[in-house]
This record gives sequence, C-alpha cells and structure tokens, in this order.
Amino acid sequence: MKKKKDIKKDIEKDIDSSEIFSTVKEMFSSITERLKNRPWYQKIWDYIYYRIIVKIWDIINPVYNWRRLRFLWQRITRGFDDSDTWSLDDTIAKFILPRLKRFRELELKGFPGNISKLTWEEESKLSKEASEAHWEQMEKDWNEIIDKMILAFETIVKDDWKDINDMQNQEKIINEGLSLFAQYLRGLWW
Repeated sequence: MKKKKDIKKDIEKDIDSSEIFSTVKEMFSSITERLKNRPWYQKIWDYIYYRIIVKIWDIINPVYNWRRLRFLWQRITRGFDDSDTWSLDDTIAKFILPRLKRFRELELKGFPGNISKLTWEEESKLSKEASEAHWEQMEKDWNEIIDKMILAFETIVKDDWKDINDMQNQEKIINEGLSLFAQYLRGLWW
C-alpha cells in the first residue's frame, strides 16, 4: 500500500507534467493512456461511482427533480423547454436536418425562380430543347444547393473535428451551407 507521501508525489507529478500537445488526438491518447495505467482499485471505484452512485444521485437530487418538473411544465405550456436554448444552434440544426433530407428525397420537379442565370426574356427566346436542358440544369443546381445545405447541418450536428485544419474546413462547409440556406429559405416549399 502506498504511503500518503507517495500518493502526494504521484499527484504532483501529474499536475506538474506540462506536456504540450500538437493535436487534440494526441492529448486524448495521452489521457487514455493515463486512465489505462491506473491501479485496479481506482478502476473499480470509478465504475461504482459513475455507473451507480452518480445515477442514483441524479434520481434523488432535488435540484434535478425540480428542473425536470420545470422543463416538463415548459414543454407542456410552450412546446419547448429552456434546455433547448443551451446550444440553440445544435437544437435548430437537429430540427432542420431531417426535414431538409426528406425535402431532398422527394425529388420534386421545381426550383426557386432566382436560381436561373437567364432573364425571362432570354429564357423565352430559347428553343424547346434548349429550354428543357436549361430547366434540367437548374433542377440539378437546386439539388446541389440542397445537398450543400444538408452537409452544413450534418456538420453542425456532428460537431467532430480532429485538428485545427479540419475545424477550419468544416467551418467553410458550414458557412457556405448556411449562406445558401439563408439565400434560398423562401424557396424551400412545394
């Protein structure tokens, strides 16, 4: 059995270790390695604490119970509770994403009027074949726009990036999809 001084030294060693990580993945692998190398009794205690004690406390805790009742009342009276506002971007994305996916699955024949690069006069002067090809191209463009919107909302919901470059790439995808969503919001109907 370790003496109190030895345990204190172990704790100080963990605290004083000033590792610098180049990626988030490297940091988490270091944490995982430390967790694996713990003594067996700490692993058993963690299991008992997190799997049993914390769950029981969540059930009997009066603050949580009061919060659950308050949230239930809010959902009944206004259709949502305050927990939906904790991460409102995520809540909105989770609401919109399945609806956008279903909209795309319907493969509707149509698109917003402002998607055409030609004016009404130019379109009226096209031959029947050219007009049909133009309409097919606009439908294809519209489906690509919807796909970019879906990808943006999937990226928001997923919220998973490996390093700073991955995060920046995802931000570009999100910004492009959300700007298209804002631009064509009034065209999402049938």
